[in-house]
Amino acid sequence: VLDARLVTAPEGCASLKGFSAYVPRHWAVHVSGVDERGEPVSWEAKGWAARIVQHEMDHLDGILYIDRMDSHTFTNVSWMELLD
Repeated sequence: VLDARLVTAPEGCASLKGFSAYVPRHWAVHVSGVDERGEPVSWEAKGWAARIVQHEMDHLDGILYIDRMDSHTFTNVSWMELLD
């Protein structure tokens, strides 16, 4: 984590199609790993890119956004469309 500040924004996921909720995520993160040749790579992600990285890394750990969401904001997207 490069910036411990948490920013809460809406998220959805193909694993839970049709739903969304507000999820707190760190504003900036450092990512490291290896490329397809086994060479080390690293980069920084901020803002929306950092949110996506954290969301996808959670999947690798078996965590879905519903495990981190503000439960009061969990909603069915279809209902939101009907109310508009």
